[in-house]
Amino acid sequence: MSKQLLIFAWEFHGYHSVQGTALSRRIKQVADGFRDNGWKVTVIHKDQREESGDNEYKISIEPNGIKRIAIKGPTGDSKDLLNQPVLKRKLGTIYYTIFGGDRSFQWAKRVIKYFNSLDIETPDLILSFFTPRGPLYLGNYFSKKLKAKWIADLQDPIDEGISPVLLGACIKWMRKILRTAHAIVHVSPEWAKRDEEMLRLKINTIRHAVASKTIGSNEAIQNRNDNEFRIFYGGSLNAPHQSLSLLKKVISSVDTKPVQLKLFLSGTEKTLTVFKKELGDLIEIVSLRWLDRDDYLQTILQCDCTLLIPWSTPGKLIIFSKFYDQSGIDKPIWIVGEDTGAFALLLNEWQHPSLPVGDFEFQKKALLAATKKDYSYMFDVKKCKGKIIREADLYHEYMKLL
Repeated sequence: MSKQLLIFAWEFHGYHSVQGTALSRRIKQVADGFRDNGWKVTVIHKDQREESGDNEYKISIEPNGIKRIAIKGPTGDSKDLLNQPVLKRKLGTIYYTIFGGDRSFQWAKRVIKYFNSLDIETPDLILSFFTPRGPLYLGNYFSKKLKAKWIADLQDPIDEGISPVLLGACIKWMRKILRTAHAIVHVSPEWAKRDEEMLRLKINTIRHAVASKTIGSNEAIQNRNDNEFRIFYGGSLNAPHQSLSLLKKVISSVDTKPVQLKLFLSGTEKTLTVFKKELGDLIEIVSLRWLDRDDYLQTILQCDCTLLIPWSTPGKLIIFSKFYDQSGIDKPIWIVGEDTGAFALLLNEWQHPSLPVGDFEFQKKALLAATKKDYSYMFDVKKCKGKIIREADLYHEYMKLL
């Protein structure tokens, strides 16, 4: 008889909000991995696309047999919060932080309400994915109710989205919930160490996975002449924490003629505004809408390299989940900016040649060489000699914890 896996998640790749693309992809990789190894998999996530219509939930069967259940959020969801009086909103935040982790607790209670009508077989294992905290609450609740082991997968620091004033309450709630987990997983050793010290609980590390097979090819880029160098940037830009100053300095100081630089940008209007303000006079910027997975891949494959701006806030060892996603595509990644040390640590772990991503002279060489089809100053996953978690490895990494 097949073993049963029950996943609780806020989003599931393909049925997610625009902002959660890379994080939700990890959840699908895990679900697919267990399914490919003979498990029956059920995924319960928030209805992000109004699939359920007038009903409270919708049950679907994915092509590979995964049972997916989209459950509506509560009436008056987060979009309506800004219309509430400030005091009411703040009191609500305090209440949910102390008693439910955060406002996703409201959705978690709805899952509990409808659970018995969902025809779910008793699971052998429960996986809960953070953020937000609602799925963690459900892992804790149903592991006790159904007498099943559960694993908490943290894709963000435990205090994500919590103000310093409420940090103590947050840590207390997280410790109470997570101490019932059979294992806790984080996506980076730096976050695992930091959160382990606050929670006083053991936290394991399973990094985000890179595609098992490289996506794309080295075919000639279509619809452009040889005097054009295309750079792709996808996602948002957190202006206080990601700086374009080094990139601006590099582009303004390197003569790439006769090659013309062109930046293809897929992201928010805010991101576009920042890029145009900082770089609009130096490089042609082509604005794209938020792209679905297929268009996203095709756009990257039609560009010469992908741009990534590292987190520059001191003390924040952050690597964006989209980096792992982009590492599985057959295009070099140009990492340029003031790295806090996260990339240096990862490149050392993966045994990739050193990339001083914040060094001005190095980045000048990187851009000039790339316009001449020499990408030796950029990241290429094929240069890595160390252990990298691939999609096909995720299942086995989780099984090591049982």
